[in-house]
Amino acid sequence: MATPVHWKLVIDAHDPHAQADFWAAALHYEVEDNSALIEQLLDQGVVSPEILTEHHGRRAWRDAAAIRHPDDPYDPHSGTGLGRRVLFNRVPLAEKKTTKNRVHIDLHPPRGERDAEV
Repeated sequence: MATPVHWKLVIDAHDPHAQADFWAAALHYEVEDNSALIEQLLDQGVVSPEILTEHHGRRAWRDAAAIRHPDDPYDPHSGTGLGRRVLFNRVPLAEKKTTKNRVHIDLHPPRGERDAEV
């Protein structure tokens, strides 16, 4: 039997951090914190500050944000989830959407809790 393939859902977004915050709240996931890895890479001169932003008071990748399931394992060194994840990648505002979304997420809260979730 083949080993299952690790995957993540990747979504293009104009504001990846706003999308990560929204979907983390909607799914009860956690926004990944990559700041420890970012600080290490900055100290080593591997990355430059131009590719970073500040989000929730910590350094983050400017063009990407991710959320992970709170019960799944993650790498404490990088903050990267090792299980169920959704990654949001920045696309330029000039990249106008011309057709309907081909991927969407259906949410199914427990019976009787829809209004509370909304």
